[in-house]
Amino acid sequence: MAWGLADDAGFAARWLEDRGQEGAAQLAALLPDWAVRAGTGTCPICRGTEMSDLGQAPADLSDPEPLLWPFLALVAAVTKAPVTWGVGNAISPDGVLTLRGKAQAFNGRATPEAATITTLETFAARTYAPATEASRLAGAGAGTSDND
Repeated sequence: MAWGLADDAGFAARWLEDRGQEGAAQLAALLPDWAVRAGTGTCPICRGTEMSDLGQAPADLSDPEPLLWPFLALVAAVTKAPVTWGVGNAISPDGVLTLRGKAQAFNGRATPEAATITTLETFAARTYAPATEASRLAGAGAGTSDND
């Protein structure tokens, strides 16, 4: 995943977690199939990024998956109008998520399960570069002098 999309994926997961919607688990479930979904146009992160760039929700918004909701919130903020779908589902311009007529409380705290954290850490580890003498000489880490 490109860095920009990865940043957007993190934003989406956090936005959902803030509203008690298991954003970390949603992201962990998407990552194994991300490349396939991105290639077929069904990736919610790719679709959401495009929506927020265009500032409009798609016309066929019937039952968006949760990872798309944070981007709908960005669209609502830009258009200053709520984005609605189904019966009683909406995101207001100020980011309030309403599902089946009930506003979701903002909890501001992520509580992913251990298995979700392990999955996300496994994907994060793919971004690590191995330590080499060349990287240390170029200034990575403590360089050649570990003085802590």
